[in-house]
Amino acid sequence: MSSHFLRECAITPLLLAALLLLLIVPTVCQQVEGHDRGVVWERIGQEMISHAPVIALTMDPADPNTIYAGAYHNPGLYKTTDGGSSWNPADVGLEGLAVFALQVDPKDSQTIYAGATNGLYRTTDGGASWHALSDELPYATVYAIAMDHDGNLYLGTDGHGLYRSDDGGQTVVPLGDELAETSILALVLDPEARTIFAGTSGQGLYVSHDAGQSWKPVPDLEGAYVSDMALHQYDSDLVFACTRRALWKTDNGGLSWEVADGGLEQRVNTVTFHPSHSEAVYAGTATGHIYRSTDGSGSWQSLSEVRRAVYSLIVDPANPALMYAGSWDGVYKSLDGGLSWELANRGLGSVEIEALVLDETNPQILYAGNTADAVYKSTDGGRSWRNTSRGLGETDKGRGVLSLAIAPPHHRSVYAGTNGRGVFVSTDGGESWAPAGPVQQMGMGAIVVHPQDEKHLWVRVFFDRVYESTDGGVSWQPRWEGMSPELEVISLIMDPHRPAVLYAGSEDGLYKSTDGRASWRKAGLEGQTVFSIAFDPYDPEVLYAGVTDGLYRSHNASVSWEPWGEELEETTISALVVDPTDGRIIYAGTKYHGFFWSGDGGRTWLAANTGLDSSSVDVLAVHPTGRLLYAATPDGVFRGVIQ
Repeated sequence: MSSHFLRECAITPLLLAALLLLLIVPTVCQQVEGHDRGVVWERIGQEMISHAPVIALTMDPADPNTIYAGAYHNPGLYKTTDGGSSWNPADVGLEGLAVFALQVDPKDSQTIYAGATNGLYRTTDGGASWHALSDELPYATVYAIAMDHDGNLYLGTDGHGLYRSDDGGQTVVPLGDELAETSILALVLDPEARTIFAGTSGQGLYVSHDAGQSWKPVPDLEGAYVSDMALHQYDSDLVFACTRRALWKTDNGGLSWEVADGGLEQRVNTVTFHPSHSEAVYAGTATGHIYRSTDGSGSWQSLSEVRRAVYSLIVDPANPALMYAGSWDGVYKSLDGGLSWELANRGLGSVEIEALVLDETNPQILYAGNTADAVYKSTDGGRSWRNTSRGLGETDKGRGVLSLAIAPPHHRSVYAGTNGRGVFVSTDGGESWAPAGPVQQMGMGAIVVHPQDEKHLWVRVFFDRVYESTDGGVSWQPRWEGMSPELEVISLIMDPHRPAVLYAGSEDGLYKSTDGRASWRKAGLEGQTVFSIAFDPYDPEVLYAGVTDGLYRSHNASVSWEPWGEELEETTISALVVDPTDGRIIYAGTKYHGFFWSGDGGRTWLAANTGLDSSSVDVLAVHPTGRLLYAATPDGVFRGVIQ
């Protein structure tokens, strides 16, 4: 056999391998194309003020700089050791629970009791860790905690009445058959616990003069909602009780009561006594006003106000000029006996962003809607933000903005959907606002503007369906023909390829209107809650739906759907956008599982959460170039740089 033949035989396998490699490599490259990129996130919007509804405050009796704040929030408990200059979560063992009541053990300030969503908790290390107490206590919220001179605990529960514990919460016994099915919101008692006052949720005020063995209702307060009470530290016959109708007072241990709200112009949520002035009392109201009475007779003078409803007031016993107020905003601090206040929220709560829009004609401009602080605007691509809420009304829960929409074609008009005040409009690029029409006592969860008519709007309303306005929000008409009366619409969007087509995601599938709103028909996904919808920018037949248990894709404009993307199965998809420059690239925000992206039209997905300090993403916006992303979350706003 010739050497020439041997050389040919030796070379042939190499050539075959090279040919196979040439055939395989393009296929492999096609499969992974797009997945060579990633997203790195950074927090932006540090100028935005964090908030948490603080409903309970207590001070360490051994250290007035140490304060605990119970919040209707997650985390539900915060602690400061520097007098409110900074706060840190103190919820190890309380994860995911709201805290409604706090009680420090006066004999050991490291031991604290917390009334939480599902029962009673205790810490013995100053809030570093918490542990549930008493299997004998019903699985119910503990709204009120009081302690007598001997250290016995009294616990007011939601729907199960009053309990007492003689061993630090390890075991409990019910007190009073009369209270067995009541919700106890407020408790005060004399040091020996002979006389106990129990305020309920809509069932009035009860008084016991035999340590809780028997109870009598107060006739004047029958059916009252008693949010708080205060008992004088030196005269246990003197008690104030806050109700929705009036502020009440007894000076004979509950034998008789009288209205004591002379000079008060708002409903009082909370009341507390001055620690050393025997006749001085402070009151915090539902509108954020702080009042003081100095004559013990129930005549009041307005001292000052904070921005939101006040739920709790505490005064430093050693320095009565130092006060703290727990409010819908968070915590306020006063150094002059309540004459002036400053928000002391650093590290407390979060900046909960519900709405986020990007101006596609000038992508340096963004608007963000905060659930408590209205609208923020950026003109430099999110690097800096300022509050632009002038003209937006305010309620006791703030100026919450739930939705935003920029009106084409000139993009100077911006609409804001509020929480209970209707739709507002800005005609100067978000600098100032005015009501678009009469106040609507509903939450406006989404706004859609017709691309050729800035006065033509649709809104989805919380716990309701769809409304239409053709006059810029001055008047509204219900548009829900074809929808069941019990249906709640969860998402609303216009087809960018066909402006006459609207999609409404509901708690029971998707609905579609092809006549510009007049009627709706089912469009699949029955049994699913549809949170988000996105469209392929180049193929009008392809759209994606984010639902309770993952992602679905339609290739025929919602005629049929198929599950799409195994990595997102069993995951609630709360936000979806498609890259405007490449329909294969899709971005998904989820509830509790962070952010994902796909480079192959949604077939496969990768998590990309570096720098994203939030497990949930509610809104996504993409830059027209496809190189930047913005995410609105319950923990603030983030910018993602696509690598």
